[in-house]
Amino acid sequence: MNDRNVRLTIVWAFVISWIGITPSLLKSYDIAYPPALDGLVIFQYFGALMAALIFVYRDAGITGIRKLFSKFTKVKSAGWVIVAVFLLPWLLSLGASYTGFQLSETIWPAKWTPQVIISRFAAAIVLQLFLNTEEFVWRGVVFDAWLKRYGYFKACALLAVIWWAFHMPMFLRNGGHEAGQELLPFTIMVVSMTFVMGWLYKKTFGSLLYVHLFHQLLNSTGESLPVFPQLNGGIIEPFYTFIAIIVLMAIGAIADEYRKAGNSPALQ
Repeated sequence: MNDRNVRLTIVWAFVISWIGITPSLLKSYDIAYPPALDGLVIFQYFGALMAALIFVYRDAGITGIRKLFSKFTKVKSAGWVIVAVFLLPWLLSLGASYTGFQLSETIWPAKWTPQVIISRFAAAIVLQLFLNTEEFVWRGVVFDAWLKRYGYFKACALLAVIWWAFHMPMFLRNGGHEAGQELLPFTIMVVSMTFVMGWLYKKTFGSLLYVHLFHQLLNSTGESLPVFPQLNGGIIEPFYTFIAIIVLMAIGAIADEYRKAGNSPALQ
């Protein structure tokens, strides 16, 4: 995709998605609005996908659309990477929750039984897999184009800023982020996740299937376990532990890419 269409894709992903979040912002401030506007929420979920489809078609026609969706059929990857996609989100969220409660010297909340965790996960993963479409635009279009043009490091650095800004309306709600997240920890998480997801996209030969699964499994396990402050009575240590693990994952991804680029001091 050419530079102009990439920029337009980004702009319209913002515009369409932010239109979708407007009703919830107004509601949080008790601002009256026509009930019909509640229907705009569909754009919050599918705005990124809509922008991707519009400008991929503009750039390469129906062939480009087919190529974008074909990235969901790419299953070739190392076995350990596939296992990590499915297992790491659970290990990360469970480990962060348990370790965070230990650090806060707080006992595990009694209401978070295995049955509750499984039922919450079942509901969350269905919604996330079908309603969260942002990987189409961020990894499928923008990162893919920038990776070819700038390489891994610059592409991730640029996308980190864009992806962070895309989520800022969450912090404009009255009362702040609905999951109780603070801006600085969230920023660290998004920047780190950009490098992790970029590494995964490369490692799976441009598969949207694996990055989408990993992203939504991470979201769903985070909602199914007492990671976020809004879910665990305001205890912040599990979320900080969650972020610390993602930072370590990002460092590992960057180190691996640095080594492959032939710039590792150990190889010189």
